[in-house]
Amino acid sequence: MKTFWERGWTAFQGALRPTLLQGRAALRHFWAQRSSRERVVLGVLGLLLLVMFWVEGVYAPAQRHIAVLQQQLRQMHSEQAQLQLMAAEWKALRSQQHAAPLPSSQALEPLLRQALQSVGQERQGLSSEGKGQFVLEWKAAPFATLADWLDQVRRSARVVVLQAHVEPTVKTGEVNARLVLKAGDAP
Repeated sequence: MKTFWERGWTAFQGALRPTLLQGRAALRHFWAQRSSRERVVLGVLGLLLLVMFWVEGVYAPAQRHIAVLQQQLRQMHSEQAQLQLMAAEWKALRSQQHAAPLPSSQALEPLLRQALQSVGQERQGLSSEGKGQFVLEWKAAPFATLADWLDQVRRSARVVVLQAHVEPTVKTGEVNARLVLKAGDAP
């Protein structure tokens, strides 16, 4: 028993077959009436038409796509080179950071005072507590400045924070802090 689709396809073929046969017969009749010169001209024109469809439908879009992919590849190579350069810089900075000797406690105090001056906070109280530790009393200063200063001394003098007590003041963005600092690597 035939399915609905099979019956439909059979009906379609039955309806289309006479039309195709008539079209084929008309084409053969048309071709038979042409002289050999006309057949050559029509054949060449048909071949040119096929070549034109192939160029415009396949070759040209493929070339455009290839050009886009080549541009993307050049961009990816450029980004890869930038990433490799950044990785090399990171490795160099990382090796410099580990290669730099720790400052002594006598050398650390001037470094900390200089760092305080560089952020305009030289009035903050810095005192030595012994054992290479320093106490910084940070009064009514911007928290962002404190964070920047800590990052600066961590990088330049390899200072770590042993203890920190930070309290906000009445003024927004300002803090009072007590930090215990020491030269060394972060644990």
